[in-house]
Amino acid sequence: MFVGRALETSALSERLAAAAAGDPQFVLVEGVAGIGKTALVDRFVSLHRDGVTLLRARADEAERAAPFSLVGRLLARAGARADGLLPTLAGQAVDLDPLVAGAGLLELLGTMQSGLAPVVVVVDDVHLADSSSTAALVLAARRLLADRVMLLLTARSGPLDDSWERLVSAQGGSRIALGGLSAAELRSLGASLGTNLTETEAGRLAEETDGHPLYARALLTTGAFLGDAALPLSAPPPPPAALSAIVVRQLSACSEQARALVAAVAVLGRSSTLGEATELAGLVDASGAIEEAVAAGILSEPGRPVLELRFTHALVRAACYQSLGAARLVELHLRAAALTTGDRRLQHRLAACRGSDEGLAAELEATARSLAGAGALVAAGERLRQAAEVSPPGPIADRRLLEAVETWLIAGEASRAFKLEQRVRALGDSPYRDHVVAYLGLVAGRLPEAEAGFRRAWSQVVRGEAGLAPADIAGRIAVCMAILVVIDLNVEEMLAWGEAARVHAAADPASASFGWFCAALAMGTLGRGEEALKLLRSPGVPDTADVLAARGMLEMWTDDLASAREDLGMAFARSRAGDTVRVTQALGFLAECEQRLGLFDEASVHAELAVDSATEAGRVWDLPLLHSLATYPAAARGDFEIAEAHAKQAADWAALIPIAAFRAYASAAAAALATARGNPAEVLGPARSLDSAYRLADPGVVSFGPLAAEALVRLGRLDEADEALAGAEARAERLGRRSALLGAARVRGMLEAARGDRGAAEKAFAEAAQLATRLDLPLERARLEEAWGGFLLSCGKLEAGRSRLEAALTGFERLGAHPYAAAVRARLAEVAAIGPAAQGVHLSAAEAMVARLVGSGLSNKEIAAQLVISVKAVEYHLTNIYRRLGVSSRVKLAQLVTARGPGSPTPS
Repeated sequence: MFVGRALETSALSERLAAAAAGDPQFVLVEGVAGIGKTALVDRFVSLHRDGVTLLRARADEAERAAPFSLVGRLLARAGARADGLLPTLAGQAVDLDPLVAGAGLLELLGTMQSGLAPVVVVVDDVHLADSSSTAALVLAARRLLADRVMLLLTARSGPLDDSWERLVSAQGGSRIALGGLSAAELRSLGASLGTNLTETEAGRLAEETDGHPLYARALLTTGAFLGDAALPLSAPPPPPAALSAIVVRQLSACSEQARALVAAVAVLGRSSTLGEATELAGLVDASGAIEEAVAAGILSEPGRPVLELRFTHALVRAACYQSLGAARLVELHLRAAALTTGDRRLQHRLAACRGSDEGLAAELEATARSLAGAGALVAAGERLRQAAEVSPPGPIADRRLLEAVETWLIAGEASRAFKLEQRVRALGDSPYRDHVVAYLGLVAGRLPEAEAGFRRAWSQVVRGEAGLAPADIAGRIAVCMAILVVIDLNVEEMLAWGEAARVHAAADPASASFGWFCAALAMGTLGRGEEALKLLRSPGVPDTADVLAARGMLEMWTDDLASAREDLGMAFARSRAGDTVRVTQALGFLAECEQRLGLFDEASVHAELAVDSATEAGRVWDLPLLHSLATYPAAARGDFEIAEAHAKQAADWAALIPIAAFRAYASAAAAALATARGNPAEVLGPARSLDSAYRLADPGVVSFGPLAAEALVRLGRLDEADEALAGAEARAERLGRRSALLGAARVRGMLEAARGDRGAAEKAFAEAAQLATRLDLPLERARLEEAWGGFLLSCGKLEAGRSRLEAALTGFERLGAHPYAAAVRARLAEVAAIGPAAQGVHLSAAEAMVARLVGSGLSNKEIAAQLVISVKAVEYHLTNIYRRLGVSSRVKLAQLVTARGPGSPTPS
C-alpha cells in the first residue's frame, strides 16, 4: 500500500506539466536507504503511465567500474529506437568519448519526442552510476532547450558526483528530500498491515523510526514494536536486516576510533554530548573520528563548537546499535550507567540486565512513585512495568505489574493496560488482582464482571486479607464501586459508596480528589447538587482537576453555567498540563456546558476532541456518554449527518454495555436529534426512556426540558401530555431548578394553548419569560419566543405574534441553530401570506391559517399538531370559516382557497 507523499507526488506532477510544455526539467529525489524514493517514483509513473514515454534504468554498484554501463542499460530499455546509436558500446565503450555518447543520448531523446507525450527518463540510484555514463547523461541534459523531457533521478543521501550537483542546482533543477512518514501516515500503514495503532502508538513508532516506512513496516510485521515502550528507553528496536547491512558496510569502512565513537553514541541514545561520547569511547581527541563518521553518512554534521553528536537517522542508530553484539552492549551500557544519573542511569542498567535484579527493580519502583507524585502517570506505569520485568518471580513482581496496569487505567491509557490483561489474569488470586481485573472490566464496559470482582475484593479487604495490596486498596475499590453504582443509577447504594470513596481514598493523595468527586457526583445525581457543591468548596478539599470537574458538572446542573464553564475549562487545562485526572469525561461536559450557553462551535470542537481522546485511549465506558454529548451541538446546528453518526454510536455502545446511564444518554441523543428536526413522533420514544431512567435525578442533568410532554402536546395527546408535564413540574419545583422550571412553563403554555385556555397559556408563557431573563440559556429562550409567537397568532394577534417569531428567528440565527431558524422562517412566511382583505371576507389570523392548511390537504388532527392547538379548536375555527365564507364542506373550502391564492381568505 502506498502511504503519504501527497506533496511530493504533486510536486513531481507539476514538473511533468512544465516539461510537457517544452521546459525540460531535472529533479533529484534523495533520502536515506529504504525511505521510499523508488516507491515515490513508481507511484508517480503509475499515475501518468498513459500520458508519457518512459525510459528507466537503475545504476548498479557492481558495474561502477564498467564504462558506460548505465548508458548501455538505458539504450537496452529504449529497444529498436536506439538502433544505430553508439554502436561502439558493443565492445569498445572504454574508448568512447562521453561527448559522443551524450550526443547519441540527445538524439535518442529527440526521437522519443516524436509524439505529443513528454519523455520521462528515470535513473534510479544515480549515486552508484559509473563516471562515463554520468558525464554523458549530464552533457545530454545540458543541451536540452525546448524539449519535452523530464530527467528524474534518485540518490541516497550523502555526497553526490559534482556533475549531478551542478545539473540540479545550476540548470534550474529541483531537489525533493524525502523525510519520514508522519504519525497519521504510519497509522494508515499499520491499518494496511492489519495493525490498528492508536495515535499515541503511532507517535511512538514515528519517534522510534523517524517515520522510515521500511523500518516501521518491519517492526509492525515482525511484532518487534509493541507500542507500550516494551524495550528499555535506551535500546532501539531492531532494524530490517537488509537496511542494517548497508549501514554496517559503511561503518566497517571506518577506522577503529570512528567505530568506537559511533558505538558510544549509539548506546547513549539518538544523540549525546561530546564529553559523554568521547569518555565512553575512550578517546582523547575525537575530531578525526567525528569527521570520518560524518563523511560515511552515519553522524550528522555537528555545529560549532561541537557540543552534541547525532545520528543522521533513527535507522542508522538502530543498525549501529544492533551490530555491537550482546556482550559488547552489556559492557557499554554498564559503563554508560556510571557516566549518567537519574532515570538515564536506570535505563542503561535495565538495558544491561540479563536476569532478575531486585535492586534495580526497587529503584525503578521508587522512580515510578516520584513520577506519579508529579502527575506523570503514563511514565510511572512504564517504570512499574519495567520493575516487574526485572523483579525475581513472586508476589512483589506481581504487585508491581498490577500497579503498572492500574496506573495506566487511572491515567486514561486503557489501550496500554489491556495489552497486559492476559498476564494479569494469569497471576495468583488476591484482592489486588481481583480489583485490577475488575477495573479492566469496568473500563471495557463489562459491568457485571466488574461489579462481582470489586465486591469480592472489598469483602477480602474488609476481612483484613489484603495481602501485598497497596495500603489504600480500600479507597481504590470504593472509588470504582462509587462510579459503577452511579452510572448504573443504583439509587440505593450511591450515597454509601460515594461516602466510602471519600473516606477511604483520603489516605492516598492520588486517590483522594477522585474520592471527593465520587461522593459529590452521587449527591448531585440524587438532586442534592447545592449540598454537594458546598461540600466540594469546604476547607481541606483539594483543588485538583478531578474536583474542578466535579464542581463544573454540579454547577452546570444547578444553572451556574458561567462558573461551570470556568471550572470545566480549568480541569481540562490542568489535565493537559499533566495534572492527575480520572474524570476523563470532563471535556465532554465542557462541551455540554457550551451547548447550553449557545456556543455551538466551541461545543462541537470540544465534543469531537473528547470522543477522539476516549477512542484513542481505549476508554470504552466513556464512549456512550461522549457520543451522546457530541450529538447535541451537531443537531442544533443542523449538521444532521454528524449528529446521526454520534447518536448511532451512542445507541450501539449503550446496547453493548446495557446499563441505565448509557441508555439514558443514548435516548437523550436521539431525542435531541428528533427535536432539532421538528419530528415529535420520533421524540416521544427516547424522551419517555429518558424520563424513566432519570425519574429520581436532578432535572438539571438533562438540558432539554420535559421532552415527552412537549412531544405529546405537538401530537395532540393532551391528557397524556398533562400527566407527563405534572411530574416534570413537581421535580423542578421540589428542587427549585430554574432551567427545568423554564422548560416546564414553556410546555405548559403550549399545552394550555392547545386546550384553548388562553389565560392559562398567557400566564405560563409570562412565567417562562421571567425565568429566561435570569438564565443564560439562549436556545431555550428562542424556543420560548417561537412557542409564544405561535400562540399569539392562534389568538388572532397578528402583529404581536409576528414580533415574537422575529425575536425567535434572531435568536436562532445568532446561535447558528439552522433547523430551528428554518422552521420559524416558514412560519413567518405563512404570516406574510395573510395579505389585505379580499372580496370583503374578513377572517382572524387563526381562521386564515386553518383555512390555508385545509386547502393544503391536512386533516384536522394534522392542523392541530402544526398550530399546537386542540382538534376541538380547529373544529371551532372551521365552523366560523364555513359561516363567513358561505361554504359547507372541506372540498369547497379548499377550492376557494386555491382559487383565491395563498393570501386568501384574509384576516381583518
